[in-house]
Amino acid sequence: MSLDKDNDNKSTTEDEDQSDIKGTYLALGIAFGAAFGVIFHNIAIGVSLGLIIGVALDANIDRKNKK
Repeated sequence: MSLDKDNDNKSTTEDEDQSDIKGTYLALGIAFGAAFGVIFHNIAIGVSLGLIIGVALDANIDRKNKK
């Protein structure tokens, strides 16, 4: 067994590292939106706003990564 084969399996690129992060802001937005929805007794609007904010933040991060 050569060392090169072991290194190939463990090597990652920046794109693979960034793919783990994708969707994080979406999940956080929905979670915080649901929490605020419970606090303000309107879960539907809270989740909707959290979804919008999460998508906007994810799109912004994707745009910055492409540069």
